[in-house]
Amino acid sequence: MRKRDLAILMLSAFSIFFSLQHEGDFSFREAWFHLTDEYPIKYETDRLPPPIVSDLNGDGKKKILVATHDAKIQVLEPHLRRVDEGFSEARLFTELSLLPDKTRVVTGRRAVAMATGVIE
Repeated sequence: MRKRDLAILMLSAFSIFFSLQHEGDFSFREAWFHLTDEYPIKYETDRLPPPIVSDLNGDGKKKILVATHDAKIQVLEPHLRRVDEGFSEARLFTELSLLPDKTRVVTGRRAVAMATGVIE
């Protein structure tokens, strides 16, 4: 075994020991939540795209875009300040339908992918 390999092994052992000694020093807390009508997903094709967090209008506040099973995109605005140590529900900013105006049939129409970005 080379000296370099021994040094890497010792450094790895020290880093594991150090990380185990400081386990639980910090924790993540939910600042907001959003309730949906999620039901058990029977098929992989029923799965919706994950929510996207983005600044949509350049005001410096993040918005959350969530796709729903009824062919809508919900734009949520989380609370910036936490009132207490708990968490509160994100406010529904707006809701947009993916269907054309005169279409009432929702079957087979849903979001399969979402993305945000700047278009110039």
